[in-house]
Amino acid sequence: MASKLNGLLKPILKIGIACVDIDSSLSKKYNIPEGVYVKEIEKSSPAEKAGLEPEDIIQKFDGKSIKTVEEINKIKSTHKSGDTVSVVIYRDGSTKTLQLTLTE
Repeated sequence: MASKLNGLLKPILKIGIACVDIDSSLSKKYNIPEGVYVKEIEKSSPAEKAGLEPEDIIQKFDGKSIKTVEEINKIKSTHKSGDTVSVVIYRDGSTKTLQLTLTE
């Protein structure tokens, strides 16, 4: 019971993005890689500070390949505020690795 309670009390870490999952059909349709497409970046958010930009596609989060926002949230839940994770993004035909510091 205590572990369930601790899970509920743990602060939710934020990245500061509005995004859409890019599945295989969208990937083929728009000729872009699968991953999580960034629609918007919140001002002064961890995402903005890390250098994420609208239209980036997140392909890896904390060293793990991801295709959905849910997968990012699962990985995020294993971290604490102040942790830095690497984020591999696809931008303008090439990939870049950014360092993102998670905050509450």
